[in-house]
Amino acid sequence: PGRGHARAVSTYPRTGLQRILSGAPNPELRARLVDQDGEPVTADQGTITCTITRSDGTQVGAADRAVTDSIDRVTCQLTTAEAATLDVLTATWRIGGVTRHVSHHRIVGAWPFSIAELGQRAGIVEGFDRDEMFTQRDRVLDLVEHVTGVAWQPQYDVTRHHFRWAQRVVLHRPLRSVRSIIDEDGLPVDLTGLQIDHGAGIADIDGAIAGWYSIGHEHGYDQPPADLRDAMLTLAADGLRRDLSVISRRARSVSDGLGVTQQFSWAGPGHPTGIDDVDAVLMRYVGADDGIA
Repeated sequence: PGRGHARAVSTYPRTGLQRILSGAPNPELRARLVDQDGEPVTADQGTITCTITRSDGTQVGAADRAVTDSIDRVTCQLTTAEAATLDVLTATWRIGGVTRHVSHHRIVGAWPFSIAELGQRAGIVEGFDRDEMFTQRDRVLDLVEHVTGVAWQPQYDVTRHHFRWAQRVVLHRPLRSVRSIIDEDGLPVDLTGLQIDHGAGIADIDGAIAGWYSIGHEHGYDQPPADLRDAMLTLAADGLRRDLSVISRRARSVSDGLGVTQQFSWAGPGHPTGIDDVDAVLMRYVGADDGIA
């Protein structure tokens, strides 16, 4: 039988998911409900509820949970036990019983850096909106994962693969474990003889299979190396400071009255952030091997 598979399809969006630390006390799901023009939806339009399901389709707790809403955000409370396992939760938000929004939320095993550490970076003034700091951290983690091709925190994904009588599948690297392989009829594949190359992200199934299969697996490093972690903090701080600068983002150079010219770099191919020292680190870890963290 063949040793490869035809193609893989991600089950969830690769970016834009709220991250929640596994085992954290009092975790909550956050989302924004908007109308057709993108304006916030308020509670006076009906009772807002939330129903949560896991990646395997099982419901988390009771349906139509109570929701706390503010002018621009809704939140739904979880228990520590409900968010203890690496997973991707799907939240269905309803107003007056009508589905208005579906969001995904990733439960991760670690944070590469904390908001407190971000707040200690130069130029991050007291009073920065914490929600924006959370959002900026997620943006940075999304970008770094996209550029390097690996996750720098333990996480879980489900991907769909089409096999043509094959037994080898390439998943995310580093591959921590394979939790399930399910066929189109919802029947599980026996994982007893499964062999994993953790660094290469390869799983060999005991016996060839054909058709579409959904594979649930844990992947990602425990933490990033020190230089990459520092680069992440630098990038997040730069994103927060940009709106405070009076220099246009289009500027390539600025000259002062003394004839001193300051040159600026910019993002482009092989230079994803436009910050030289950050990009040098990111490029170092593109396609990171299994001997890093």
